[in-house]
Amino acid sequence: MPEALRAAITGIGAAVPDKVITNKDLEKFLDTSDEWITQRTGIKERHIVSDGESTLTLAVAAAEKAIADAGITAGQLDMIICATVSPEMPFPATACFVQEALGAGHIPAFDISAACSGFVYALSIGNKFIASGAYKCVLVLGVDVLSRFADWTDRRSCILFGDAAGAVVLAAAEADKGILYDVLHADGSGWDFIHLPAGGTRRVSFSTRLKSAGWVAGRVQVAEDPLLADNGRWFAMFVPDETRLLIVGAPGESRSPTGRHCSGCLCWAGGAVRGDKYACPLRNGCGLP
Repeated sequence: MPEALRAAITGIGAAVPDKVITNKDLEKFLDTSDEWITQRTGIKERHIVSDGESTLTLAVAAAEKAIADAGITAGQLDMIICATVSPEMPFPATACFVQEALGAGHIPAFDISAACSGFVYALSIGNKFIASGAYKCVLVLGVDVLSRFADWTDRRSCILFGDAAGAVVLAAAEADKGILYDVLHADGSGWDFIHLPAGGTRRVSFSTRLKSAGWVAGRVQVAEDPLLADNGRWFAMFVPDETRLLIVGAPGESRSPTGRHCSGCLCWAGGAVRGDKYACPLRNGCGLP
């Protein structure tokens, strides 16, 4: 059997905001001291975003450095994975914003949420995509802007976090090089040690609500979907992740010789992004041809 592929880190980049808050700065408005913070954390200062900076600006800056360090162009990337718990928006994925900013084309781009260990998880995922032979060049990002969520009156937590981004380019390596091994682990029972209680469905705190370009967004999705493009492909059934029966029906009916496609799940699931929607061919008795 041929030896499995490995991913090697071929480019590295990082970005931090210019603004710095030192422990001495924190002494001015917190019941704390440089000595107290240093003894407990080892931290002396942290970089904090200013107006006009965000998760995206840091991610793009780090990504551009990593791409340059790897000696490639954004157009050579096959995938972007971004680890963050402070995304540019809840959705779309920050990785998609990075993709657009870099001009990387319509490559796969997605976020993962694993807090402090996020970059390690993203690196492992990128490594597996390359090891499988599915992709050759993956951009992995770890970025957070937690200062925007910090409680600056709580000396136990606000002293810990700064804002920064790191990026690496992964590429298929020679057999004796690259990432040799990784181990992932989590302990969900410790969730309450440090957490952000609001912002999810347990406690919604968004000041704005979901926005959509409506039919325009649907038309763009259908028109640019490579699977549905006029490339000579015919298929008997597809299970899309779309939000409207009209969007799903139009390409399916025009492209499938049998007219069979699965969209009835949207009547009861709506635009939910969940496994149920993909299991619906069997649930609804569509079956595979």
